[in-house]
Amino acid sequence: CADPDRVYSTGMSNGGFFTAELVCGRADRIAAAVSVAGITHPQGCDPARPVPFVAFHGTDDEVVPFDGSGESTLVDESVDVGVDGFFEQVMPEEFAEFAADAGCDPEPIRVEETPEVVSSTYTGCDGDVPMTFYEIVGGGHTWPDSPLAEQHADFGFFTDDISATEDGWAFMSQHTH
Repeated sequence: CADPDRVYSTGMSNGGFFTAELVCGRADRIAAAVSVAGITHPQGCDPARPVPFVAFHGTDDEVVPFDGSGESTLVDESVDVGVDGFFEQVMPEEFAEFAADAGCDPEPIRVEETPEVVSSTYTGCDGDVPMTFYEIVGGGHTWPDSPLAEQHADFGFFTDDISATEDGWAFMSQHTH
C-alpha cells in the first residue's frame, strides 16, 4: 500500500546517521531525507543520484559534537566503544560532502533565519536538488520544536523557531523519486 516514489528517511542521533547511510547506499529508493542531531558522510559514499536533503544540528550538542571536538557524553575513557574518530566529524563539513556529491556550489548561502537558527543552503545542485543544513545556535542534542524537549532538558537547549517535524515533512513531502 506504499507509494514507492515517496519513500523518505528521517531520524535523530543514530537515526540521523542511519538516514545519511541510506542517502549514500539507497539513493535509488529514497525520495528525500532529513537528519536531526547526527549526520555522517561515510567513506566511499557515492549516492546513485542527488537526494534532496536537510539536516538540523545544535552547536552545543554534547552527545554528537557539532565542531568535531571528539568529546561526547557517550564516550567514557574506561570503555572502548569502537568510535575512534567518529565524534571528530564536523557536522557542517559532513553535510557539505553530500552537497558536493550532488554537484552543488561549494559555498552555501548562509542566512540568520532567527537568532537561534542559521541556514546554509547549497545552490547549483544537479537537477536543482535542494540541500540545506540548519544550525541551531546554542542547541543541544534535541529535536527542534519537539513537544517533549522540556522533559529532556538534560540534552540541552532546544528551539521552537523551526520545527524538524513540520518543516521536515513539508520539505520531504514535496519530493518524489
